[in-house]
Amino acid sequence: MDWFCGGSLISDKHILTAAHCTISQSGPPQMVKLGAVNLKDTENYVQEIIIEKFVNHPEYKRPKKYHDIAILFLRKSATFSAFVRPACLNTVEEIVYPQAKATGYGKTSHDGLDTSQILLKVDLDIIPNSICCKYLRFRKHEMPENLVKQMMCAGDLKEGRDTCQGDSGGPLQVIKSFYSNVIY
Repeated sequence: MDWFCGGSLISDKHILTAAHCTISQSGPPQMVKLGAVNLKDTENYVQEIIIEKFVNHPEYKRPKKYHDIAILFLRKSATFSAFVRPACLNTVEEIVYPQAKATGYGKTSHDGLDTSQILLKVDLDIIPNSICCKYLRFRKHEMPENLVKQMMCAGDLKEGRDTCQGDSGGPLQVIKSFYSNVIY
């Protein structure tokens, strides 16, 4: 099976991902894999669950990048464990954290052909949208309004580290230091 996007478990039967991840030449996503650090893992803590259906944001219109969010509905409930936990979702409008962590199995270079089989992470700075728009050249047919207030920008302007193809839909996590296990 090919895995081509990430996602975040938000309840025992729902995954939050990118809407463009539900559209592929090989068809819509069929299954999720939970709890794996290595995609080849077959350990008993790894769960593979069939996707029953998905719902894209009603205002998502390709090729534009706005409203690029979807929910996957799982056929059966995920079993929570030390390896499988639901994400805590941010509930405030303004992000006040300077850094976040992105994780995924995406490509490790822009020109690379293969995606990683091992879960990778990268520390990224949260960049104000006004600064992000100065550094990034958005394709006008994809983002005619540049970044809008419902979007956020993360990256590493100094060393150029970032996510890549295959990381779409995956989490951008903030660890709140005053709670031991709370990640947004």
